[in-house]
Amino acid sequence: MCLLSTEGVLLQDRIVIIDILKILAAQLIFWHHWSAYTPMADVVALTWPSGVNFFYHSARMAVQVFLVCAGFLSAKTFVNQNVDQFLSPIMERYLRLVPLYLLAICVTAILSFMLAQGMTPRILPTQEGLFQWMAHILLLQDILHMPAMSAGIWYVAIDLQLFACLCLLLWVLKNSNQQMHVVKASVGIAILTLASAWFFNLQPEWDGWAVYFFAAYGLGVLTAWASIYKQSLMVWIMCILLLALSCWVYPRDRLLLSLATSLILIMANNWRIQSYSIHRWIDGLSNSTYALFLFHFPFLMLMTALWGVLGIDSFNWALIYSITGCLAMGLLSLGLNAWVETPIRRWTR
Repeated sequence: MCLLSTEGVLLQDRIVIIDILKILAAQLIFWHHWSAYTPMADVVALTWPSGVNFFYHSARMAVQVFLVCAGFLSAKTFVNQNVDQFLSPIMERYLRLVPLYLLAICVTAILSFMLAQGMTPRILPTQEGLFQWMAHILLLQDILHMPAMSAGIWYVAIDLQLFACLCLLLWVLKNSNQQMHVVKASVGIAILTLASAWFFNLQPEWDGWAVYFFAAYGLGVLTAWASIYKQSLMVWIMCILLLALSCWVYPRDRLLLSLATSLILIMANNWRIQSYSIHRWIDGLSNSTYALFLFHFPFLMLMTALWGVLGIDSFNWALIYSITGCLAMGLLSLGLNAWVETPIRRWTR
């Protein structure tokens, strides 16, 4: 049974606003880790402390944009996919995420070994041996409380957990009547979304599990369905109101950002760019965000090592060097997507 069938036209085309949000969020994550780990940020902070402070404290919330967009796109996955069983799509998702993720970890580990002598300790990931590697291969590192082998890779594990929760929920709530299935699925997602916002998301000890992040992810799923089904639209509206109430009772900027992202998606999911060349660039940059997300940290390690060799410590040069590095990472991620990520995905289908 397909959750979203032929009525899901809006989800079958490329949605430009999601591409743009992904691109912006990926850039913010790059600059967040730049501010957290590099000596260039220390130099810039002496002259522009408010800017570095923004990247360190606020840019990390871009993850909420990724979560809402991931939920939205996961709903798209079920447009033409059967949910009579749930293990197959989860395994497909694992095989899609893990090869490039493992390559990024290997690159980071090699660079950590090669550059350890001249690097500041804060940018060097902790290496603890075979058990740590196995935990990362199985995407269990946070559940097992293992040190991360690269910055930001916790998100990959959470993405798989969230997708598995969605698959399991759709499988449990499946119904031969399409209309009833949509209602049951929407209500089920809304209940888990609200449980996350009102309880799990308030408990830091749950941050290694999907339920901590399901408020944003589930909101993305409901946003996708609300753009198609009237029943889901009503559930989405009620969920938005109750999430807003949760923000008022337990103020959280990250949840406010999730709500804002959902509203942007519901209002702009029909927006299209007429220029083919601009659309092609946006499409390419969006496709490369996963590679950028995974490889920007080892790239920052290289930038840090080269910065130490150059021996420069002026504000202007630190800023120019960092911006140039960001642009270079963008080009590298385009190449990684075209020549590594895309071929790997073809092989693992």
